Amino acid sequence: MTRTLTNLGALGIFAGLSIGIFGVPLLQRGFSSHRIGVWSAGDPQVYMWGLAWYPHAISRGLDPLESTAVWAPTGFNLAGRPPFPAQVLPRGL
Repeated sequence: MTRTLTNLGALGIFAGLSIGIFGVPLLQRGFSSHRIGVWSAGDPQVYMWGLAWYPHAISRGLDPLESTAVWAPTGFNLAGRPPFPAQVLPRGL
């Protein structure tokens, strides 16, 4: 019982800190104009590009697993790379 209360207390502290650090700024500025991890290059930009690339490529008849938009002019093989759609789809789809 004591260990469970200690664990729940630690969870509450970390959840409160996380909401205070990340949640409050997002709620104040809005989800459409602000994101976590704002810097000039990094993971958020890679995933955002990946989410936009696949619909773009498929709607134009391009190969979605090969892009010349990055590492031009030779292109880049996206199979198994971070923006691969299987990593961003919910489980079971």
